[in-house]
Amino acid sequence: MGFIFSKSVNENLKSQQEFMLMNSRLQVSSLLLHITSPKKDDSSAVVLPLTGSLSAKPVSYPFLWGNSMKCLFLQKYHKLERQILMQSQMRERQMAMQIAWTREFLKYFGIFFGLAAVGLTAGAIKKKKPGLFLPMVPLSFILAYQYDMGYGTLLQRMKGEAENILDTENTLLEMPKGAITFESLEKARRAQSKFFIEK
Repeated sequence: MGFIFSKSVNENLKSQQEFMLMNSRLQVSSLLLHITSPKKDDSSAVVLPLTGSLSAKPVSYPFLWGNSMKCLFLQKYHKLERQILMQSQMRERQMAMQIAWTREFLKYFGIFFGLAAVGLTAGAIKKKKPGLFLPMVPLSFILAYQYDMGYGTLLQRMKGEAENILDTENTLLEMPKGAITFESLEKARRAQSKFFIEK
């Protein structure tokens, strides 16, 4: 039960991190839109090696003359880069804690499984009832799953399947009626305000 709860918490955290990453990208885009670019051969262009999830190649951003715009952009850039790195490190630490929890749980469950196997085997032989072996079937599946999670390739397979869904089945990730827009929020707010005023 605790593993299912922690899995849902990890999924919620991942979706929140993706939303924050998209928000960071939008902030960078809005900052670039407010800057008028000079000619292409301007020597005041700033070349920044964007790393991580933003880009893998250096990108050149030309600016107006003066250092104020350059300093503003560099501050925004470094702030966003720190936020992305911090979120990535938080996610890695939480995943490490989840894997460590699974391995510790596997130790205790392995001991329980061994004792249950010995007890059920002795009871089935003594009472001559093969039906006593039936509880070992679901317990074996749980043990195999926990071992695959802690020491096997379950996480790699989950990651590969998630990448496959993002590449080939991204329509499954769309929200009903599309993304929320400012107009839809305003329409709902006005309708709600009108409802409360009429009451």
